[in-house]
Amino acid sequence: MKSRPVLCLGALLALVACSDDDDQSAPPTTPAPSATSAAATTEPAPATAPETTQEATTTVPEQVAAAELLVGNYQGQWQNTTFGSVGSMHAEFTVDTDAQTATLTLDIGGTAFGSPDPAPLTTVIDLTASGPIAGSDTFFGDFTIEIDVDGHLLFVAAAVPDVGGREMVVDGTFSGDNFAGTYAITGLADGTFTCTRT
Repeated sequence: MKSRPVLCLGALLALVACSDDDDQSAPPTTPAPSATSAAATTEPAPATAPETTQEATTTVPEQVAAAELLVGNYQGQWQNTTFGSVGSMHAEFTVDTDAQTATLTLDIGGTAFGSPDPAPLTTVIDLTASGPIAGSDTFFGDFTIEIDVDGHLLFVAAAVPDVGGREMVVDGTFSGDNFAGTYAITGLADGTFTCTRT
């Protein structure tokens, strides 16, 4: 007695032998792919990234526009109100609207902290970022600087090397053609500064 697989194969061959092959002009037909074979040969659809929503914001243009109002050269002086010493001060503020950055160059003249005239400090501020920008300078050491849309500037040097690692805070505001404010060196001295746009 033949096994079931052989019988199934025999029945299949009989069906093929009984097919009508009198019409030679008809092209052979290809059986339609089954659902399983179509799925096996079809490329999978590319995965799509999950949709993200971005809140509309006016922060970036507002900061750039506000910074552009401050562009210019400012000349003036600083005064140490604790010891009575004075010196010159020059600030230059520029804005790159394409890069959305501002550059502040601060040049303090005179014998700052009892040391010779320090080199100018230049800092690039990312107008698209919020919060302070970190930097480092040989004279001031590590520092952060932040400026807001109202022209308020806060500079904090955590440990100024030439004053025994004390903290220095400069708090100033750009207003119209003026840049003025105060500075404090913790436990050592306080002072003021004022500059006018030229």
